[in-house]
Amino acid sequence: MSNTASSILKASRKTFWMQLQCPSYVMLCNFDEFWIYDFRKQSEEPIEKISLTSVRVNHCLPSD
Repeated sequence: MSNTASSILKASRKTFWMQLQCPSYVMLCNFDEFWIYDFRKQSEEPIEKISLTSVRVNHCLPSD
């Protein structure tokens, strides 16, 4: 494949993914931690991990 064809293919893939209506932020919970992802910056690793014990202490949630 030529460089021009490869560049066009890459650009069309990027355009396709940019047109999808995806949320910017996603918060997941594994029952020990909240994992916060920012899909505008990256999607492989969470930008923040917050333990549920710290949420209880810092935000006055009932303890177990």
